[in-house]
Formats: sequence, C-alpha cells, structure tokens
Amino acid sequence: MKRYYSSIICVIVFVSILVGIIYTLKRQQYVNLPTAASSIFLSEKNKYGNEEQALLGFIQNHLIGSFGGVITNTCPQNGDADTLSESVGILLNYSLINDDKSMFERVYRYFKKELLTEGIHIKWKSGENVSCNASIDDLRIIGALFGAYEKWGYEKYFQVSLTLQQKLYDSQVEDGNLHQLYDWKYNSTKASTPLCYLDLKTLKKLMYYNKDWEEVYNSSLSVAIGGRIEGTPFFYKYYDYKSGEYQFDEEYNEGGSENRGICLLYTLYTALNLAEEYFSTDELLSWLKNEMDNRNKLYAWYDPYSKEPVLELESTAVYALASIYARLSGDELLSEKLLERMFEFVVDDRDSEYYGGFGNCETGEFYSFDNLTALWALALAK
Repeated sequence: MKRYYSSIICVIVFVSILVGIIYTLKRQQYVNLPTAASSIFLSEKNKYGNEEQALLGFIQNHLIGSFGGVITNTCPQNGDADTLSESVGILLNYSLINDDKSMFERVYRYFKKELLTEGIHIKWKSGENVSCNASIDDLRIIGALFGAYEKWGYEKYFQVSLTLQQKLYDSQVEDGNLHQLYDWKYNSTKASTPLCYLDLKTLKKLMYYNKDWEEVYNSSLSVAIGGRIEGTPFFYKYYDYKSGEYQFDEEYNEGGSENRGICLLYTLYTALNLAEEYFSTDELLSWLKNEMDNRNKLYAWYDPYSKEPVLELESTAVYALASIYARLSGDELLSEKLLERMFEFVVDDRDSEYYGGFGNCETGEFYSFDNLTALWALALAK
C-alpha cells in the first residue's frame, strides 16, 4: 500500500512538473520581452514606503472614484471631475510596479467602460463629446496591458492590447511617423508630435508583436535624439513631420523677448524616454545637479539660452519626473535630493483630511498629474 501511494505521488509530481514545463515553453517567447519602463526597480526596497502609502491613501480617498476614474482637479470652485487617459496609464503602470492585480483590474474596467470607444479608439479624457486621443497616453496604456499579460499571463489584456496597437498604427502612423493625435470625428491627424510623446520603450515593445512598429521606433528615436536645443540642456517641444523642423513651446513665442520660457516638464519626459533606451542626456543631468547644488530647487519654466527661470514657480511633477530621470541615469543621490525637495509641498499634517497629498489645503486644489507622478516616483525609489 505504501508503495502504491508513493507511485501515485510520483505521478502527481511528474504531471505537475510537465504542466509547468509546457506553460513555460508556451510563454517563453514573452519572458525576455521588455516590461513596463519602471520594472527594473521592482525588487529593490522602497526607502519612502511610508510616504508612498500616505500619498496612495490620499489618492484613493480624494482622487479615485468608486468606479476607478481619477478626478483631474479637486478644487471646489473650478475643478475638473473628468478622468484623463494620462491618469489611467500612470495608475495601470503603478499597479504593475506594485504587483497589484486588483487595482490594475479596477482601473482597466473603468478604462474599457469610459475611455474606449466602440471604434476601439482611446479618448484623451472621459466625456461624451470627446473625439480625439493623445498618442503618449495610448502608448502608456497599451504598454501597461502588454506588461500585465507578460507579468500575470492574463489573456484578455493581451488581446485588447493587440487590438489597440493595431488601431493606433492604422490611424496615426504615416510614412513611419507617429502623429500626435487622431480625430475620429473628422478622420484627421495632426502631422507633428511633441517629442515627449515618443515613448521609445513602449514602441520597442510593440515591435515584438508587430514588426511594422520598427520603422516608427527608428524614426521616433531619431526625432528625439535630434531635438536638443543647440547649446542648451533642453529639448524642443514639437517636431513637424512635413517641414522637418523642431518648434518651441507655444508659450515661448507668446512670452515676448523678455519672458521667453520653455516648460521643463516636456524636456524631462523626452530625456526620460531616451534614458530608458540608454541614450545619454549628460548635459541635462549635469544641469540638474548644478541647479540643485546652487539653488536647491527647480522651476517649471526656463529661458533655454540663459538657463534662468522665467517664473519662480515650482512643481511637484517637475521634481517627480526629474527624480525618475536621475534614477534611470544612475544618479541615485540626485534622485533622492529631488524627492526631498518635492516633500516640501506635501501635506504632512496628520490631522488634515489631505494628509499625504500634494496641493493646496486652503483652496482644496489637488491635481491628479502632480499626485500620480509623485506616486510613480516614490514607487521607484529605493
């Protein structure tokens, strides 16, 4: 009898191993694919775990609705209750970083119900009269869905992401160039792109599923690399595919000769995209170090040539993105220094209803972008 049970156990063990081998072989083609941009930090201990949990609590209590939407601006007087596809993409990737299947599924369900049209287009924000997308957010969402399939093996995410990437390609790629947006109401695109929209890591991921994206990746990489404003650490905002010219922010041309500034956020996003693909942006990294050493702060708007701020306005999101960029570039000390400055804007009063959030307690104004980028940066911190 003992020999009989031993034989049964051996058979069970053998079958289990065999099933495991088959499952592994079935997914072998995906295990070495690039995952979400931030996943390289998943195994590292989070130094700012308490701050992250406090911020997550604030976001869950004040920004995320019962159905998974994210309020864009909470200000009672002039707020915005709509959800941006930008917010959905960041939250999906945050869920991947934290291996949070429940949060991912909740946000995914909201996305399918409120942002995905019958024609399989992604609306740039919730609402009935929205008829265009933003390629940066589409790429972030599609990349997260592929990442969820690669991480958890859920087939539904894979099928949806396959459909979405093909729709994006068919609607917005012309001559190997990814256009900024597509308006399905008028069946038209904008034949230019902000450099920061060129999510190189996701574009490379798409090449594994659809070889047509290879030309788009190469074109986007060339545009991003060539987009530095000569003699400065900053990047242009736009590239026009028809003219082949780079363009400044709209505000630069409107500011007048004495107040011409570019938004640092766009430069940081572009540099971050390049850093994820291991392309050096040493000039920007050195400039950020000098700014933090000499001023111990960053501003949201700079004159690109004098490198002086045109407005003494700081931004939570600037510090968050700069910290992520510095970490990707291998400068952990700078990354932490940027986070420490970011904490100057957090609500640290434990008795406040806004505890853990980034915003204005007096007006009740808290923006989703500030808080979600801060959450992203904290999740990646050691």
